Amino acid sequence: MARFVKNTQNLPMKYMFEVTMHAVELHVPYKVQVICVIKRGSRRLETTRDCGVASGEPIADFQDEKMTMMTTVYKDKATKSFQERVVSIIKHYFKLY
Repeated sequence: MARFVKNTQNLPMKYMFEVTMHAVELHVPYKVQVICVIKRGSRRLETTRDCGVASGEPIADFQDEKMTMMTTVYKDKATKSFQERVVSIIKHYFKLY
């Protein structure tokens, strides 16, 4: 029979962070679609607005789009420090129209 033992050295702490996308300014010679992605571990958030930039219009306006993610961080009871982990990676993806 499998026995699961909780690790008493680590305290899980839940937290939520929210990112507000206002605008992205890019200077490119052709028209592209802009999508902003936030990743943490296997979780992924993407902007939902269809924003694009072109040679005469360098600003993609996301109109204060909010992206929210709930996640867990672990605190070591003995050392009172948090375990290091990559919190978020923000990337911009471009697609040609």
